[in-house]
Amino acid sequence: MQTRSILARRASAALALLALPWAAGCGGDSTLPQRSARGPAAVISNPADLESASCSPSLAWTRVSDGSSASASLVAGQKYRVRDITTCITNFRAQTGPVLIVSGGQQPTVQAKDASQTSATFIGEIGDATYPVSVTIAPANLFLTDHATVTAGSSTTLYFEAYEPTLQKIPSGDWPSQPVFTSDNPAIATVAAGGANGPGINVVVAGKSAGTTVIRTSFLGRNAVATITVNPAGPLAASVTLSVSRIVGSIGGTYQITATVKDAAGNFISKPVTWTSSNASVATVDQTGKITAKAAGTAVIRASVDGVSAEATIDVYQYACRDCSGPLIPPDPGLTY
Repeated sequence: MQTRSILARRASAALALLALPWAAGCGGDSTLPQRSARGPAAVISNPADLESASCSPSLAWTRVSDGSSASASLVAGQKYRVRDITTCITNFRAQTGPVLIVSGGQQPTVQAKDASQTSATFIGEIGDATYPVSVTIAPANLFLTDHATVTAGSSTTLYFEAYEPTLQKIPSGDWPSQPVFTSDNPAIATVAAGGANGPGINVVVAGKSAGTTVIRTSFLGRNAVATITVNPAGPLAASVTLSVSRIVGSIGGTYQITATVKDAAGNFISKPVTWTSSNASVATVDQTGKITAKAAGTAVIRASVDGVSAEATIDVYQYACRDCSGPLIPPDPGLTY
């Protein structure tokens, strides 16, 4: 009873102080000042702006009558300390909004763990009196290195951080959870969160095979993406030359061609060649360069390495004939030149 009586007297004294001219502004504008250690109905503030305070109506919640409330704006992920008024406020608790985290102790804090909802409420208690605080929640801004190039078999590091619209960083140690990163094509590159780096974290990307993929994350109400280009291991091919440029064949025939690959210095290099046919119904090609004629017509065979390529044409006829009448069918099936 004695403790409650003391608290009641303190609350009455705070209300009496509101009538003084210097305190008149405390019951008006209840918005959160951005860069002021003092202010009307200043319920929470940025940690950098914090000062210790006793139970003063200009630094504690202003309560004009029962049920009055204060308001504040939070950026998702940022941790805000309630002003140091623990001699007055005996308890803090979340009333609505599962995304809102309230912790107590000598430096009570409030934090929105994401921006999936835009409003919430938490409560401060002085004895039997409650002081609701209506909170609006805004998404954080995100930064992720937007592109990088890596060689297959090696890795590279991106940088990721979250910050307020005022550009104030949200320390990674205060994040209510850790971001999850994904790769659109793990066969080209994989991704994993790394360790802390200043206010943000490193993101490690491992190149797996040549190609391009996109790294993505959704965090604190925003999305971020990065484009990753993976180059093949070893020296890049600068030129590809085929053993023939044209083949004349007949249905059912098979023909072998080879590809010679050189780097920018003109040195011969051994690299996997990708073979394709422009018309597989006429002629197919396997990954050794072996061509099989399927039907009459023309197809273009292409050999590609590291983005450079060379082509050969195959003309397929129904049969070969040297002495029959009518239009001359190519006299030498398999002729290449």
